Amino acid sequence: MGTQVDHFTIPSVLKACGQSSVEMLGREIHGFALKGGLDSDAFVCNALIKMYSECGRLELARLVFDVMCERDVVFWSTMINGYVRNRGFGEALEVIREMHCLQVKPSEVAMISMVGLFADIADVKMAKAMHCYVVRNSANEKLVVPVTTALVDMYVKCGNLGYARRLFDGLAEKSVVSWTAMIAGCIRCNEVEEGVKLFKRMLEERKFPNEITVLSLIIESGNVGALELGKWLHAYVLRNGFVMSLALATALVDMYGKCGEAEYARAVFDSIEEKDVMIWSAMISAYSRANRTNQASELFARMKDSGVRPNQVTMVSLISLCGEVGALDLGQWVHSYINQQRIEVDVILRTALVDMYAKEKNHQEKYLKSLSPYKSQSCTPSIASYQLSTKTIHILSHTDIVAQ
Repeated sequence: MGTQVDHFTIPSVLKACGQSSVEMLGREIHGFALKGGLDSDAFVCNALIKMYSECGRLELARLVFDVMCERDVVFWSTMINGYVRNRGFGEALEVIREMHCLQVKPSEVAMISMVGLFADIADVKMAKAMHCYVVRNSANEKLVVPVTTALVDMYVKCGNLGYARRLFDGLAEKSVVSWTAMIAGCIRCNEVEEGVKLFKRMLEERKFPNEITVLSLIIESGNVGALELGKWLHAYVLRNGFVMSLALATALVDMYGKCGEAEYARAVFDSIEEKDVMIWSAMISAYSRANRTNQASELFARMKDSGVRPNQVTMVSLISLCGEVGALDLGQWVHSYINQQRIEVDVILRTALVDMYAKEKNHQEKYLKSLSPYKSQSCTPSIASYQLSTKTIHILSHTDIVAQ
């Protein structure tokens, strides 16, 4: 007897495909669902949207979403979350506009996704408008902890620590995630001492940080160059029996590198036996920031010999270093390696290449001419930012969120 595949089995398989980013298998399962007449099932469709979003194929996710005859709030939440996850801010706002026009009341999950979107846009006026929208559409008179925590994070990312703190202090019951968002926010806004005070208060209230908490705080310490706090957090990890995961070790290497302590970064790097591309890139980046060309190139050679394929982050670190110290020969070799290995050249890597060649005055004209497509494309971040802000305002004006 064969096992029957139904609308409960397919979503489970699609979930695994999305988590592993195995798009081709996911598409085969999609085809199987079509042949079996399961493509109109709500569970299957939602799983398809999520799978395609996790694989970065938003156009296919949107296609599944658009052909649905009836879409409940779960579908809208999944689609918004897919766009936010892939930083498709303009498209996410379009979905919010459609949802508002069709008078679909957002769920808690949808509102958290929306707040996350506005956090990434980092515009305080829009953040306040979103806050008002959440309050008006909340099922409860008092916002639940996850939604309030999302709002805290949103205000922090918009640089408004005062609003974030007011919301945080108003929470009757604070979760570890709430504490993490507020403490990380203080560090991000350079209120390091206040962040330390909150961390100690969190421990006093017997809310103990998990790996995500410590990871977030180490990352923020690196971003603002708070070396002493970073060292203190490193010691806390060692004293309290945290497993030194790859993610945690990479964050420490990156933090020490950003704080100009390449030796500390190398000590953490050497303590990890199984290294992935992220920790190799973080260590190369640490040497790059310290202008240590020999160590960076030697580590890059070791990385290749170990069988780890470098990514764009690795290449940007090396190219930036070559440009900074004027090592054009090494830079040209790295550029040649990028082409030979068919490493994807994104906007940041293109800009680094243009910058490196631009600094070499004797070769400027020759190399910048060969990089003319890069030069034009390297301008796109600022242009895209302008287009996003105007589009954002246009969409919000049609959803009444600004008015609220």
